[in-house]
Amino acid sequence: MLKILVNFSTALTGIVSFILGVYTLYRNPKGRANQMWFLTSIAIVIWNIGYLISTNSQTEAVSAQWVYLTYCGVLLIPIFSMHFVISFLHQEKRKKYLLVVSYVITLLSFVLLYKTDFIIEGTFYTSGFGFNEDPGKYFWVFLIYFFSLAIYSTYLLAKSYWQSDGIIKKQSLCLLIAYLIGFTGGGTNYLTGTLGIFPYGQMLVFLFPIIITYGIFLKKY
Repeated sequence: MLKILVNFSTALTGIVSFILGVYTLYRNPKGRANQMWFLTSIAIVIWNIGYLISTNSQTEAVSAQWVYLTYCGVLLIPIFSMHFVISFLHQEKRKKYLLVVSYVITLLSFVLLYKTDFIIEGTFYTSGFGFNEDPGKYFWVFLIYFFSLAIYSTYLLAKSYWQSDGIIKKQSLCLLIAYLIGFTGGGTNYLTGTLGIFPYGQMLVFLFPIIITYGIFLKKY
């Protein structure tokens, strides 16, 4: 039953992310924050597709192929979402060197993902859940990368909330709540492959794109 709920919530997250990402870009195709939220949404969709296929595959060989698509999305989510926050807060000029370094690290991570087994060695089967990624010996470095960008994005939103007022304060709060739900919930997936703990938080991630999109357009209501 839990596996069905995870599958359903993952599919729902992908569908909602795609629809709201396209809607956000349509509303303001030239806005940098809108563009970055659209790219974040596409990265989430890539993660969701790879996740659903890899965890529900019938053989380890097929699962191992699709897990790389999963991590393609996973590598893009933290950098695109951080860029979204920085753009939303109008800090791109101040944070340009941070963005350049982060994108370079992301590119190097792709090389390591597809050319080595440092991050992922394949997949293995877990009874009651399906296939999970088999972490490589440097998987912990990837986790530091992932959560560092997520925590920094959350920090920027928390700082904006405390230092702002009016509509910016309300928008920052919406985005802050969304990031806490999205990255905490999505982060429980790593517990399955490393500790064998069921990813309960995955079932809440569909709220992430909904709250983000609401926060972006809050001033319109």
